[in-house]
Amino acid sequence: MNPLLSALIGGLITGLITLAGIFFQASSVRRKRMDEVTAERKVDADAKAYDDMKMIESLLTRNKPAWDIIQWMESRQSWFFSSRIFLPGKYPAKWLSIRNELMAFHSLHSPGNPGLRVEINLTEHLLKLAAEAIDEVYKDIGLERIVIERPSPDGARLS
Repeated sequence: MNPLLSALIGGLITGLITLAGIFFQASSVRRKRMDEVTAERKVDADAKAYDDMKMIESLLTRNKPAWDIIQWMESRQSWFFSSRIFLPGKYPAKWLSIRNELMAFHSLHSPGNPGLRVEINLTEHLLKLAAEAIDEVYKDIGLERIVIERPSPDGARLS
């Protein structure tokens, strides 16, 4: 074979391998950057999701009217839907369940009475959903809830 032709083919192969390497490296850098951005958004979404669900718990435990809780949730709805793909596990389903159950309760029980308080059984159920949503956040970030043990009057440990 002609040495010039061999050098030309070798150069062509080397060039193709170099181009493939550059393409792979660029693709890898782009993928890593996307993973970094996604991770940043997930951390931000987890933090806000935790804060929001703690606010829902607070509103429920302070026996705020159903309409007040619904309005607060609606004020957060834009954030919720724009962050939904970054929220952990079943958190979005828990949020929507709480909102939908409050709306159903309000529409069935309080025509013309926006100050109607959520019933105790419903409050307990909604607090359970909120706790499950918070657990989803903890699981997503790899932490466990802080449980403070306190002694009971009879000496047993409570948490």
